[in-house]
Amino acid sequence: LATLFFSQGVPMLLGGDELGNSQSGNNNAYCQDNETGWIDWSGLNDDPDFVESVRVLARLRQEFPLLRLARYVHGRMPTDAGWCDIGWLHPDGRPMQSADWNSSRVLALLFSNHQEQAEGSPITEAVAILFNASEKDVTFDLPPGLPEDLEVCFSSDPANGRGEGESSWSAAARSLVLLGNRTDA
Repeated sequence: LATLFFSQGVPMLLGGDELGNSQSGNNNAYCQDNETGWIDWSGLNDDPDFVESVRVLARLRQEFPLLRLARYVHGRMPTDAGWCDIGWLHPDGRPMQSADWNSSRVLALLFSNHQEQAEGSPITEAVAILFNASEKDVTFDLPPGLPEDLEVCFSSDPANGRGEGESSWSAAARSLVLLGNRTDA
């Protein structure tokens, strides 16, 4: 659900997703007036940690405007808070290259607001989503110039956090991390 809440556009959540309702794999249950289509609300009590995670994800989406931009971002574009940019990064911090897309299960997505449109303009706000779909723990080295107050705002694994380097972050195997800096805007 984290990838859904952190994606651009409207999160397409179906009633019951927040408590793990699967309809037993039936994606056409609207026409069935039986247990297949009914929501078992006891799931709220069965896994309160999961339900709380959904609450946290919804709150973070609301808290970080970069996660809910009004327009699809491609290149540096104007927003109410400055100039927004998007970048897909290799774990070593460089932009993803064509070959990287086919050979890795590890990448980062960086949304950043800049004061001006010019290249090298200071970053005032940033959100980074670190994806580690591999079977090994990975260290991400983010590029320089990001806000110093970047912090872990969500982690699917408690082992995730700041790495040994100044702009280094660790992501456990098969995990996701949301980094952000909280602004007063």
